[in-house]
Amino acid sequence: IIKIIFYILCTGSEFFKYIEDNFNDSVPVIRGDGGVYWEDGAGSSAYETAITRTAKEDLNIANKLFSLASINGNADYPVDDFSRIWKDILMCDEHTWGAAGSISEPESFQTRRQWAYKRAFALRSYKDTEILLDKALNAFADNADAASGSILVFNPHSQASDGIVKMPDGKSFWATDIPALGYKTFPASSAKSVVSDNLSAKYEIENKYYKITADPATGAIRSIFDKELNRELIDLSADHGANQYMYVTGHGMSAIDSANIANVDVKTGSNVFGQTLIIASSAFNTPSVKTVITLHDN
Repeated sequence: IIKIIFYILCTGSEFFKYIEDNFNDSVPVIRGDGGVYWEDGAGSSAYETAITRTAKEDLNIANKLFSLASINGNADYPVDDFSRIWKDILMCDEHTWGAAGSISEPESFQTRRQWAYKRAFALRSYKDTEILLDKALNAFADNADAASGSILVFNPHSQASDGIVKMPDGKSFWATDIPALGYKTFPASSAKSVVSDNLSAKYEIENKYYKITADPATGAIRSIFDKELNRELIDLSADHGANQYMYVTGHGMSAIDSANIANVDVKTGSNVFGQTLIIASSAFNTPSVKTVITLHDN
């Protein structure tokens, strides 16, 4: 008997379309959330995960800025810099988070040395991206038609956008109608100090679109009511509240919620853009948990 096997090179989407077209009736369907195997790794390196995500976003923005500046002929696209930083990001995102003994021997030399090596990819990519983004912004701004002392706001998105612009000195302003993949300038006087004042022990903030209510006992968000849709966006029958902090120990069905939320302090305030809801608390193994929600007037 001669057995002949044919291999067809294809993309992921082509493979799954072939499976759907030929085996649709025989492939079992499973619904629901099965969880993931390595989620504890991302949680144990929350800071490094966060700055790596920021680096990815900012690196894409730098790519657009350098591309536009290159078209205008005043900047060379730094291929090597982008390649080096993307490699660091990919190495940090690689799925392992520690040596084989990182659970049983978390303070061993091998564990600490391997983590230091992996962590360096996140720190280096974040810092190098900051430097590259500054260079990209300068290259782009060199060709911009902007008056002296004005603030140039670049929109990296594919649609016109509004939003808050945060200045290095802590001041901010609301920028409107920034064109897609374009820029708009604003006078420096637009920036104002943004400090939430008039703090009071209230649990609710609202504008003409939403009303948000906190739970003073748990620090969770008890309600987000959409006034335009006239409906509640929070599942009020859920076992835990939205934005509620949880510290879970154990595995599977034996997991225990050890949060023991304490010292909950909820306050509301206002600033030049709208209202803020500030929730502070502490929990098991977590000295401080703080959430700040800003509900813009517009």
